[in-house]
Amino acid sequence: MYSLLGECRALWQARSLLWVMTRREVAARHAGTAAGVLWPYLQPLLTVAAYYLVFDVVFSMRLGDNAPTHAVGAFLVVGALPWMAFCDATARGMNSLVEAGGILQKNPLPPVLFPMRAVLASSVIFGPLLLLVALAYLPQHGLTWSLVALIPLLLGQLLLCALPALAAALLPLAAQAQPDHWPSRAVRMVVPYTPGGGTDAVARQISERVGTLNKWTVVVDNKPGAGGNIGLDAVAKSAPDGYTFGMGQPANLAINPALLPSMPFNPRTDLIPVALVAAQPTVLVVPQDSPWKSVQDLVKAAKADPGGIRQGLASTGTVGHLAGEMLAFKAGIQVLNVPYKGAAPAVTDLLGKQTHYMFGTPQAVYPLLKGGKLRALAVTSAKRLPILPEVPTVAESGYAGFEAVDWKLIVAPKGTPAAIVQKMNTAVNAALQQPAVQQQLQAEGSTALGGSIQDAAQYLLKEQTDWAALIRDAKIRLE
Repeated sequence: MYSLLGECRALWQARSLLWVMTRREVAARHAGTAAGVLWPYLQPLLTVAAYYLVFDVVFSMRLGDNAPTHAVGAFLVVGALPWMAFCDATARGMNSLVEAGGILQKNPLPPVLFPMRAVLASSVIFGPLLLLVALAYLPQHGLTWSLVALIPLLLGQLLLCALPALAAALLPLAAQAQPDHWPSRAVRMVVPYTPGGGTDAVARQISERVGTLNKWTVVVDNKPGAGGNIGLDAVAKSAPDGYTFGMGQPANLAINPALLPSMPFNPRTDLIPVALVAAQPTVLVVPQDSPWKSVQDLVKAAKADPGGIRQGLASTGTVGHLAGEMLAFKAGIQVLNVPYKGAAPAVTDLLGKQTHYMFGTPQAVYPLLKGGKLRALAVTSAKRLPILPEVPTVAESGYAGFEAVDWKLIVAPKGTPAAIVQKMNTAVNAALQQPAVQQQLQAEGSTALGGSIQDAAQYLLKEQTDWAALIRDAKIRLE
């Protein structure tokens, strides 16, 4: 009997380390959710039920299948609860040492792989234990009984390690299936550009207004790099639990997929559109003392000097870049593209006559237009810009159908519950109806869009199709 209790005690101690590791990850990943709230209450219930089953099987095999045996098993489970608590405390200390040594990473595996990890790890821990049990039984009971005695312990290993892990994996799924309680924690809005830019400003404005109107916490998370691809790739690879959204643009949702040889994510299959936010055109500008007074003047000069006219690019793969390529394609001219790392150096060189013209965002060029440093020849929207009513569109300047706007569209990981997507869409539309939001967008040269999820999906599909066609027909390549 004493050796049997020793076996069960060792089984518990080894299992405790695995359970605490799993429990810590559940708490870290799902704080504030149904999973995080229910797990501390479910754990002891699962523990008692699972251990009674294992103890009962072990005692039945050793002492016989009868009522007193079952009663002894139940009594030992209840009496062992203080010892179980002590083992859990010991396991927490062991887990802290493991983490301090760098053995256990912060997020070693996705939640769905908890069961696999638990079973594999338990095999490493329980393998020597089972071998020792078999060797201990061998002198007294022979090889056959020793092997048979391992069966309930092996079943207990799988049950006690896989069951908690499966619960840890399934609880978050249960939480996702209840969008009425969403959000129960902070929602992350990923901005794939640096703080202070146009996309960041719009994202922060909408996030703040959505949070205020709905009493949600929406946190802006800037993840710049690779023309916005790094940030949206992070969104695409996030858990589709309704707590991660991204502020997309033409560059990373429509242009780059057709322009780059490969992408870390597929905007059509890895992301879903949530809501249109706003759109703004680019502005074709030249230095104030340039001899060109219209788009036709620029085109005439470019035809007279093929390849000699230099166009400044704030960045490649952006709407400003593609607007210039579209004009060159439609007008039949050849110009030299000069790329820069941002609008500021591009504007500086334009003022310094290192380049002849550029398509810039209203935020980048409007102050210089008002200050008399630059002159606007045209805007790339279908209609004139309210803050520049005297400036014609490119379409009005002789190129019918010309339109290139830099829009903002919120996306979410594919698989995000439809009810949550709809709640975010409704919240964004409500924010866009606020007079203060509309005034601020208009002041920076943007127009509020909004609309249903279907409107966003149709808009995105048309933009993807149109930009892909231009890149194909004009044979645009990154040099």
